[in-house]
Amino acid sequence: RVALALEAAGADLLACADIEEGIVLRRAGVTVPILVFGALSVSDLDGLFEYRLTPTVSSPGAARAVQAAAARHHAVIGYHLKLDTGMNRLGFRHDNVARTLPDVLAGPNLRLEGVYTHFATADDPSSALFHQQRERFEQALDSLRTAGAFTRHGAPMVHAANSAATLRDSRVWYDAVRPGLLLYGIVPPPLASTIPVR
Repeated sequence: RVALALEAAGADLLACADIEEGIVLRRAGVTVPILVFGALSVSDLDGLFEYRLTPTVSSPGAARAVQAAAARHHAVIGYHLKLDTGMNRLGFRHDNVARTLPDVLAGPNLRLEGVYTHFATADDPSSALFHQQRERFEQALDSLRTAGAFTRHGAPMVHAANSAATLRDSRVWYDAVRPGLLLYGIVPPPLASTIPVR
């Protein structure tokens, strides 16, 4: 119901954790693009095509698997590229993109539509990692531009800000923000005391 309300209100992209959640949203009638954040299971990849879902490519293995599935489906699939700038969970290392990404970008059945990262400590104003991650992300974006990634299929959408980052620093709004808790009126507790009440 939340996804349908957001679509009705004008959201032009939604995101979910995995392919199964994306399928639930499609079956409920959601029509806007849906980005799958989570790591991809090879056995689930057909759902990307049947339900028009946008995968995250966060490793060379994921890129190869999505490329192979797209070739099997005789399709070109748009994807978002995940960069690891310090959360150390999923993504291509920010300082190694010049070496690891050319093969991904050259995939004939893959079309880069977005580039993103996740902030590990956006809700902790005392942590310096947030600013380090922003700087690393922007350096990696420069490397992608140098590699021609922003011209091959048109400039991809750039996004990074979860709820806490959206409140904390407008420099990380880029092309889109990803509010989660804020949709439900929840302000991350460490940030709550830093936000002026009007």
